[in-house]
Amino acid sequence: MPSEEYMDDFSSNCNAVLGDMHRLLQEKHKKYGNRSITKGGYMSIIYKMEMKIERLRTLVATKDDLDELTEIAEWRDDMHDQLIDIANYGLLGIMLLENLFPKEGD
Repeated sequence: MPSEEYMDDFSSNCNAVLGDMHRLLQEKHKKYGNRSITKGGYMSIIYKMEMKIERLRTLVATKDDLDELTEIAEWRDDMHDQLIDIANYGLLGIMLLENLFPKEGD
């Protein structure tokens, strides 16, 4: 069983990632809204997640070709963003399932 200190660190790190996820979700929601999700439903979410997974496959396949530190940093940032987007699409799917999207104008 993990120690209390380990669990505290794990919880703190999870909260940091969740904060990043929330920030990015808010930014994208403000920019794009939820029409494609509420109109396209689950198939829209699945399609968007598949696109992100394909991007991850491409990134992983090209990792060994990186030389420069800037290329490695850009690769890491892109991986980070793709993984957060996938998690956020999962969150949007749960919101859709639970009918938690506010009505337009609310």
